[in-house]
Amino acid sequence: MGSIHIRLTFWLCLFGMLVVCGASGVVAAEAGNAPEDDQQALQSRFRQLTAQAKQAWQADAINQARKHYEQALELLQSLPPEQARQAVWTNRRQRLYYNLGSVCYRQQDWRTSRAYFLKLQRHPKMAALANYNLALIANRQGKRQEAIAYMRKSHRLARSASMRKLAAKQLHKLGVGKKPTAKPGLAKQSPGIDAYVYLGHGYDSNINFVPLGIGAGESGNFFQAIGLLGVPIAGNGTGRRRPVLSLLASGFLTNYYSSDFNDYGQAELGLRYRTPVSGWRFGGSLHLKHSSYGHRDYQRNGVFELRLDRILGKADFLDLRYRYEQITTPSQIYRYLEGNRHQLRASLRFKWSSDQLTLGYLLEKNNRRNTRKRNYSPLRNRLHLRYQKALGAAHKLYIDVAYRRSDYEPTPTQDRLDNRNDLELGWLYAPDKHWQFRLRGRDTHNRSTDTVFSYDRRMIMLNLRYRF
Repeated sequence: MGSIHIRLTFWLCLFGMLVVCGASGVVAAEAGNAPEDDQQALQSRFRQLTAQAKQAWQADAINQARKHYEQALELLQSLPPEQARQAVWTNRRQRLYYNLGSVCYRQQDWRTSRAYFLKLQRHPKMAALANYNLALIANRQGKRQEAIAYMRKSHRLARSASMRKLAAKQLHKLGVGKKPTAKPGLAKQSPGIDAYVYLGHGYDSNINFVPLGIGAGESGNFFQAIGLLGVPIAGNGTGRRRPVLSLLASGFLTNYYSSDFNDYGQAELGLRYRTPVSGWRFGGSLHLKHSSYGHRDYQRNGVFELRLDRILGKADFLDLRYRYEQITTPSQIYRYLEGNRHQLRASLRFKWSSDQLTLGYLLEKNNRRNTRKRNYSPLRNRLHLRYQKALGAAHKLYIDVAYRRSDYEPTPTQDRLDNRNDLELGWLYAPDKHWQFRLRGRDTHNRSTDTVFSYDRRMIMLNLRYRF
């Protein structure tokens, strides 16, 4: 018994030693990996902050962009000296100084912007660009001679022909040197032009007969193309800081493969004026719109729109619109749709670092010719909610929910009230500022007291967008 007890005590002690050694080995291994794990976490947090800042910048939420860039800078400043001197962090610090200088410039915080660009003068690759921006700041502050000195330095340090040409152009504006000439045969690109092309393929489970707003009872695949063009003809920019008058043109086409009867096309041409007013952006536009249905003339409309929008706080956005549309048709078949339409829209967008929530409301009043038996002049109320989640810098998921109530004046044969629900789920992928891919599915349920107008519809679409 004594020997058994001794052997048992020996194995228990040995097992205990193994457990203790194994645990200490795990702790040692974890401790050995801690600096590497910390660095990976630091890099991940840095990339997250700069991605959020980029998104805010693209959304014109300048205050939010500055906040994220400053948080990223605080992260860099917390690095140990030996780590901060590593090439990867040095390059990131340079880009961060440039981005912060640009953000502060947009905010007209000249002193802080200047401080960041001064930090970049010591870096050969960034020196020309830093001096260029320092010249712009000095010019904004009314220091012309200082601006000339910085711009000359930028021209001297420039490593590319395009940078030298840009500095020479600014020197000419400052009254120094000759105006740079463009190469023969190259047309000068107009600033501020916006051009988009959308191409898509989809499936429609219940094709909608547009003139009546009813389900046709047949399904089909379709091709869709949209083109949008905006050209400033007086002024430049978006109208948020300076007035701009733009020429607008758009085209829209939906073509079903199985038949031509439900094909729809639309072309639009107009003028839009935008200007800043006491912190708001005010806009007005006039459009002429021509549409076809089933390859026949459908409607010819004149459109007038007023718009007022404002950035609230750091990134939230309020948008108010009024739209009037005078509707005519060259076709006797659709004369009952002639008349006018008034729309009031309000939307409020809340934006966080990676989330976006939009609430919208539409009030629409129609005054059409109608027929003796049926009324086609609904009073509509529509509520809309959209939630979007960013998954990194390029991917987004969203859900879109809407409810629409359409109330029609009674006729001797009709007392119609429609309730429509829409649900859309989508995925967006934008690898850069030019390309965007979107996959979406939509489910629509329309219920009417006049059963001929009740229908269910499901659509799936894959879209490609290119911005020039």
